[in-house]
Amino acid sequence: MKLNVLRADPAGNITLFVLDPIERERRAALAAELMRRLPDMKIDQVGFACPADADTDGRMEMMGGEFCGNATRAYAMYVARQRGGLSEVRLRVSGCDHVVTAAVDLARGAARAEMPLPRAVRAAEVEGHAGTLVDLAGIAHLVIEGVAPSEDFFRAAEPLFSAIGFQLPSACNSSTSTGVLSSGTRDI
Repeated sequence: MKLNVLRADPAGNITLFVLDPIERERRAALAAELMRRLPDMKIDQVGFACPADADTDGRMEMMGGEFCGNATRAYAMYVARQRGGLSEVRLRVSGCDHVVTAAVDLARGAARAEMPLPRAVRAAEVEGHAGTLVDLAGIAHLVIEGVAPSEDFFRAAEPLFSAIGFQLPSACNSSTSTGVLSSGTRDI
């Protein structure tokens, strides 16, 4: 299968956008396959370009249906270029219940996007380290300072995420900035 893809590097959070239409039911498996078969691209996540709604410039859905600010900014840059150099882009993105506006500066290679409000923010503690758990629709972040990232620490934090309906993947990753876009067609 040949796919048109775009590799974006917003703040080191490598996102591969699939530009061809893919049915929602096939996306998770395809994302896993792309990440497995394209290790040279160092992909952290996969997003899918979708037909724009009438009230937007574009629509993008992440592989897990979550909101990702870095992917949103990168996709806004792509849409701005595709639409002749827009400086403001209106996007519908997964994990957000409203249209997101992104400011794009193509000359600087930078973009900013509004973030949806969290569902909840609460104090949390893992192995005696105090932090903050931020629950966004489709994704959650645990902010703890002074702890080196490790698989053991992520596993110790897993009950916090399970309690709000998330499961951690088998391997976890520990990010207004600029990014790099590159595109092409890949065989998978």
